[in-house]
Amino acid sequence: MKRNNLLSVILIMCSLSGCKKSDPDPVVNKGLSGNWAGDYQTQQAGSCSWSGPAVTATATFQVVNNTVTAIVTQTAGPTSVPTQFTGTIDGNTVSLSTANSAICNGTPRSYISRFGGTINGSTLTLVSRDTICPAQGCIFLKTIKLTRQ
Repeated sequence: MKRNNLLSVILIMCSLSGCKKSDPDPVVNKGLSGNWAGDYQTQQAGSCSWSGPAVTATATFQVVNNTVTAIVTQTAGPTSVPTQFTGTIDGNTVSLSTANSAICNGTPRSYISRFGGTINGSTLTLVSRDTICPAQGCIFLKTIKLTRQ
């Protein structure tokens, strides 16, 4: 009978103090983590004139719980430009952002590029509409389309 009383006391104390199992290791999202490759395309969407071809893009994603860190590298000829992105993943929906800067009529300006998209099988498509220089109407639609490697 004493053993049952001791067990009852432990259970009551646990319920009052909020006993719980320790949190498991962070969940790694295997749906996005790893290496991807594809294209990074920029299209004119405003009155600021600019044109250019799609460039090759590679990306490495690390996901812990629903937090994403990515390095997306754009390569045009011998020049490669890596950019760090941060964001979230919820199911197959991915949201990423990165800080950017521009010079508009001689004045430096900072802005945030916000990409949103989805994973569909082994393909990830992310789109951003960036207003780089508002006064000049410099608005661009940026698309990153990647395939899991």
